[in-house]
Amino acid sequence: MKGARALAAALAAALAAGLAVVVALARRASRQTGKTLPASLADVPTEAQRLASDVKSRASETVTEVKTRTANVVEKGLETIREKEAVIKQRIAGDGAEAEGPGDYAREVDNEEVGT
Repeated sequence: MKGARALAAALAAALAAGLAVVVALARRASRQTGKTLPASLADVPTEAQRLASDVKSRASETVTEVKTRTANVVEKGLETIREKEAVIKQRIAGDGAEAEGPGDYAREVDNEEVGT
């Protein structure tokens, strides 16, 4: 008996949610066309398709923007790695290793990371 009541309540909630969506879409169509709410009910399927299309295009734009930003961050990181690699190769080859002590490079890297 409790299961049947729960099922009936769930179905009623789903039906109410569906009706709320239909009314919201009709209201949106009504505002755009200037028709009354009952007259706009016929426009609900078209409005739903338009809304779905808008959501899809906005999601696509967002994904493209995220991909672009991610690519920029990765490229900047790779550039930093290449620069540090060049510095390390110079140190290993002896370009300037005589002038500095063994701990100077570590302090230089720490200072670069801190931004000083």
